[in-house]
Amino acid sequence: MAEAGNLIFGVEENLEMIQASARLGADEAVLFVSDGLIEATNLKGSQYGIERLEGFVTSRGALTASDLVESIVAKIRQYTEYVDQGDDQTVLAFRVK
Repeated sequence: MAEAGNLIFGVEENLEMIQASARLGADEAVLFVSDGLIEATNLKGSQYGIERLEGFVTSRGALTASDLVESIVAKIRQYTEYVDQGDDQTVLAFRVK
């Protein structure tokens, strides 16, 4: 599904969408995050970033979807030192049984 790239929902009325599909096997997961998580900024002005998020998620691959979401939210809050961010922070995960 990498060919789908970054999808933006609800921003443009006539947005051209790229369709992609993948077959998921047992225990595989899908994760959607908003840019507010990736761009979450700490007191030093440093963003969390996609690479850091990918590494964090990869290291927690065995978690349930709900535990994964909770751990991401906790990590972002810790990284930003609990400072309010100016953008939404949305996480959605599901895992195939």
